[in-house]
Amino acid sequence: MNRERLSLIAGLTLLAVVFASASLNIWKRSSNEAKPGQKIIRLAHWQLEPPVRAAFEKIAAIYMEEHPGVTIETIAVPERTYAQWFMTRLVGGFAPDLIEIRSNGDSALISRYFTPLTEAIEKPNPYNAGTPLADASWRNTFIDGLANDQAYHPQLLDYYAVPVSQFTNRIIYNQALWREVLGDTPHPATYAELIALCTRFSEEARKKGRAVVPFLSSKYHASGVYNRLFSSQTQKLTEQLRGTPLFIYNTVELQLDYIRGDWSLDTPEIVSGLNITRDVSTLFQSGYEQLSREDGGFRFLQGTALMIYTGSWDYASFRDQAQFKLGVFDLPIPEAGSAGFGQYVAGEPSEGGVATNAVFSLARQSQYPAEALDFLQFLTSERGNRLFAEASGWLPAIVGVKPDKDIQPFYPEIEGVRNGFDTSTLGQQNAGRVVESGRHALLGPNGSVEAYRTYLKQELGPAVREDLERIVVQQNKVVQRQDSVIAAYAQLARNPEHAAGALRKMRENEESQTTLETLTAWISLNLDEPVR
Repeated sequence: MNRERLSLIAGLTLLAVVFASASLNIWKRSSNEAKPGQKIIRLAHWQLEPPVRAAFEKIAAIYMEEHPGVTIETIAVPERTYAQWFMTRLVGGFAPDLIEIRSNGDSALISRYFTPLTEAIEKPNPYNAGTPLADASWRNTFIDGLANDQAYHPQLLDYYAVPVSQFTNRIIYNQALWREVLGDTPHPATYAELIALCTRFSEEARKKGRAVVPFLSSKYHASGVYNRLFSSQTQKLTEQLRGTPLFIYNTVELQLDYIRGDWSLDTPEIVSGLNITRDVSTLFQSGYEQLSREDGGFRFLQGTALMIYTGSWDYASFRDQAQFKLGVFDLPIPEAGSAGFGQYVAGEPSEGGVATNAVFSLARQSQYPAEALDFLQFLTSERGNRLFAEASGWLPAIVGVKPDKDIQPFYPEIEGVRNGFDTSTLGQQNAGRVVESGRHALLGPNGSVEAYRTYLKQELGPAVREDLERIVVQQNKVVQRQDSVIAAYAQLARNPEHAAGALRKMRENEESQTTLETLTAWISLNLDEPVR
């Protein structure tokens, strides 16, 4: 039998196996659906890390054991295609019951495709009965009280999602490689010490004939490094612009301050932020911007680098796959008051404002919304979140749930000063794309701060204006829609049976509408040509 015939047979056999496997899965799903009284709840997410996928499956198995007649199916979709995948299903009318969402996005999309959770959010979670959280509202069982823009949609005055974790970033390093090259050298406490440590590591590794790098990165991982160091340079500027250390910048306010000239690309703190961004990029391996997140993590796990800066979401997966022990420490910023980059630093930043994350929403298309909501409450109960955190290696999102000892170094550091803003605060629309697409002018052997500033001076202003004009147009549409909602509640309030609840919702919507109209007018007035 010749080689071509063997290859053909092997290929057909493989195709048959794959087809049989797919058919079996379809048959299993169909048989479940065919069972009388069987209710299937599907939960979709993009977390492909083995410990996290296993954690969702474990919680689902426990729930199914305790709730006969309900089947929980988890669907893991690659992050790169997740947005297109779930939008196709939403529009097509066959969306999963529970969907992980990245942010609230457009209010029209959220209100059309997802169910508000506010009524349940303000009541106790029944799965917390018998715990210290028994009498607390579901909202107040979350570490941040759901005070974040992923869970709460202010334009709609409703909660649309609940989280299962919170995330921080840290340096993860190879303990064996550290001892081999650096001995008992302590972790760097300042940015200057980090630079010195990386320089020494490279020299010692070269002497030992080791083809390893001190600080591995990728396009994905580098952005976290840039943001942490850039924001250290704007700590004092943020307080100066707003007159209080308690202020948290959002995209609109930062863009308005730029339009008014309260800060510019000539502001010393901004120039210093760009300088430290370029400076730290020289620590990374050559060609890091061509690496994806997955490629960067894979190379670290191969033992080719001393350290990598990434999020708490990666730690458990790294720990389970690495052939060496891991260590964790925070990325040091310049010492406050020191020469150079330290002159604009107020101190170590607090992580007290870290919001809960990895949020799930309930699709309006769900055939079994009551059961889907019940599973979501189980998942985010004290018991459910503890089991999930233990299995996934993620930080907990629920009050009183202790993190695993391995993940403890990632727990948010509450003490510290209010941090500054970074370029990501400009948002992900036109301004964000300008910042990202022109970064090549700053980085690499041919890049420079001056070249990047020249580029941004030409492109950033128009992009910021487009973003602000878009916000005005969108919010005017929301206000128009709210007119109908307010009129409907006013009509409903005439019925004595519904009067109290309808009046409350009508006043809430009127208050929200007034806030939106004020913000919209303020944005419009700050533009060169007000938007009508």
